[in-house]
Amino acid sequence: MRGPNGWPPPTSTRCAGLTAVALATLLAAGCVAGGDAGREAATQLQQSPGKAEDFLVVDCLLPGQIRRLGAQVTFLTARRAIKTSARDCEIRGGEYVAFDRADYATALKVWLPLAKEGDASAQTYVGEIFEKGLGVPADHAAAAEWYRRAADTGYPRAAINLGHLYERGLGVPRDPTQALTWYRRAAGLADLAFSIAPAETSAEVQQLRSEVGELRRALEQKQGELDRAQRELDSLRQRLEQRRGEVEAERGTLARLRQELDASRQGEQATGARLRELLTGIAEREGRLAARDRELAQLRASLARSETESAARRADLDRAQQERAAEAARAQREADGLRKSLAERGGEATAEREGLARMRQELAAARGTEQAQTERLRQIEQAIAEREARLAGKDGELAALRASLARSEVEGAARRAQTERVEQERAAELARAQREAEDLRKGLAERGSEVAAERGALARLRLDLETSRKSEQAATARIREIEASVGERQARLAAKDRELADLRAALARSETESGTLRDQLARIRQQTAEAGPDIQLIEPELVVTRGTRAARAPAAERLVVVGRVSASDGLLSLTVNGREEKLGSDNLFKSQVGLTRSVDERVRIVAVDRRGRKSTLEFLILSSAETQMAATGAAAPARIGSPLAQKDIALGTYHALVIGNNDYKILRRLRTAVNDAREVARILERDYGFKVTLLLNATRYDTLSALNA
Repeated sequence: MRGPNGWPPPTSTRCAGLTAVALATLLAAGCVAGGDAGREAATQLQQSPGKAEDFLVVDCLLPGQIRRLGAQVTFLTARRAIKTSARDCEIRGGEYVAFDRADYATALKVWLPLAKEGDASAQTYVGEIFEKGLGVPADHAAAAEWYRRAADTGYPRAAINLGHLYERGLGVPRDPTQALTWYRRAAGLADLAFSIAPAETSAEVQQLRSEVGELRRALEQKQGELDRAQRELDSLRQRLEQRRGEVEAERGTLARLRQELDASRQGEQATGARLRELLTGIAEREGRLAARDRELAQLRASLARSETESAARRADLDRAQQERAAEAARAQREADGLRKSLAERGGEATAEREGLARMRQELAAARGTEQAQTERLRQIEQAIAEREARLAGKDGELAALRASLARSEVEGAARRAQTERVEQERAAELARAQREAEDLRKGLAERGSEVAAERGALARLRLDLETSRKSEQAATARIREIEASVGERQARLAAKDRELADLRAALARSETESGTLRDQLARIRQQTAEAGPDIQLIEPELVVTRGTRAARAPAAERLVVVGRVSASDGLLSLTVNGREEKLGSDNLFKSQVGLTRSVDERVRIVAVDRRGRKSTLEFLILSSAETQMAATGAAAPARIGSPLAQKDIALGTYHALVIGNNDYKILRRLRTAVNDAREVARILERDYGFKVTLLLNATRYDTLSALNA
């Protein structure tokens, strides 16, 4: 058992004797609980329960003490290293590694100065650092040297660790005798006589054979445990392979989903690029369309202005033509009036001329009658003078009319020429305006076609944009589905990985336990090979009472003894109470022993192999009263190999922490763990005398609390 930082907990978990080693898998922590760190942590835990991490045992470096020497001198001592809980270290102002507890090099710097000063606990910690290579290269020789220094001072845990090195041959020569010696010293059995010298007396031989028989039975038990462990290992390997197959399948599915996700993302990127191109094209088309719309608006405005100007020019031309027509009509009427007046005046002048001619004729006629007619002549001459004056006036007026007529004709001609020029100019301007309007209409039609084309392209781009957006939404939804599926698959894969890690850890533990069992089996086989033949008694059933093997006496006069003898070098002889017996099939023998019903009636079985090695199995035959007492439990007989068979040896106080959990947060619920834990606790307490602490459905906090108690 290891503490949270990889250190052995203050309460030593390595116990003396092979029995405590066999019970290690049951979480039985042997030896007397001790250590100030555990008691301090337990006290704090009872007073103020809180986070379990506060009660982890850490390497704490306390500040030095301020000491006073005499009346004048005050000095500060060196800092002290202790093992205590994290909370206690904080309260006492100590220093410990809070966030890098795996830094064992720091722990070595803390403990090495104290170890050099002779502190046995610090020497043990330094030895454990070197033994396990925690932060430094593993050095078993240095570990053995530090363990030896601490063990020589009587420190039990150092003696256990040193015995372990001798047992495994790490840093020291492999020596089971030395290992057992150090284990006994750690358990307080160093003063008991112990020797593994060859037995010479029959009692020593009997004791040795008894131990060999026990070793063989232990061998069979270990072989059974090894077989079970092998079956569990095979089962774990099968489950591991199954889980590996499932994990590989999940990984393949996850890879396919990731490929689909990458393809979808690439498609989304391509769609996004196409969408950006479409948006850019739409923006460019909309810009060009807006420019064309502005140009078209300008053309429409120019066309409207041109049409307005053309209409104004047409109106001006129409008015000018009307004015010219009115003036021409007026001039024509004036010329007609003048012509009419001229004609009238010409008629009047002609009439006057004709009257003047007649008057001249009359004058010529009257001259003949000059005198008679003198008065008349004067009157006629006066009338002629008046008529001539009027005629001159008429001629002047006629000349004026003619001049006015000529001027009117000239003016009319000029006006007609001007009107023709204006009409030509107006016609040219009108034609130019019509051509400009036609050009504007053509440009407007072209721009309208272009605008229509642009609007069609814009509509197609918007349709493509809408299609791309729908495709993007579908791709995004598909990506979300794939990401959700990938998340679920990753969660399942993580769960499978955790389960696989648990199976690997269980496999590693099973292989470690199998290796340990194989080592123990090899040692037992070696010890068995060095011993004599193996005698296994099938009938009668033996019990141990008062430290002696015994069998119940049958009701008949003869006791049937059935057993098996195994001899690797071949069996030379087999005797039951001195009578030679022969082995049958499967190395079995059967013998009948006559009963005398005496108090100390015994059965002695002796087997000798071809190398002269002898094994002896001897047991008592209990009387009826003794049998009844054994049956009622008055003597509390224990099974062969039980620690109670050596109750007279003071082995100290044994503690066991038994934990049974049916309920887990991340594992399925178990069915029998709690009942199994109760039964194990009952057997340890009743049959082996352990002080048992039983935890059922315990949390991590409960476990740490119990370990610190």
